Amino acid sequence: MNRYLMIRRLRWPLFLLLVGVLALLHQADILRWHHSWPIFLIYFGAFMLTERAALTLDQQQSANEFNASSADYSTTATEHVETTGAEDHISTHENKGVQL
Repeated sequence: MNRYLMIRRLRWPLFLLLVGVLALLHQADILRWHHSWPIFLIYFGAFMLTERAALTLDQQQSANEFNASSADYSTTATEHVETTGAEDHISTHENKGVQL
């Protein structure tokens, strides 16, 4: 699973956990609901930044993997043609015109 999907799936469960913690703090007269709105802004802002960073990293990683795999394929295809031609020539010569 890529990072972006993992972060996306954690957003709402962690939000519910945050609401629960703030409810406990409200019950204990430590923090009132009307004073907790900056915590929600920080929470959603941090998650938006984290999702954007993960999406960018995943796109860069997939682009690098694509470039690497296409370069490997072209090298492998060229080497295959060169070695296949040499083997055909050798086997034809050794078997007096009969190709395997």
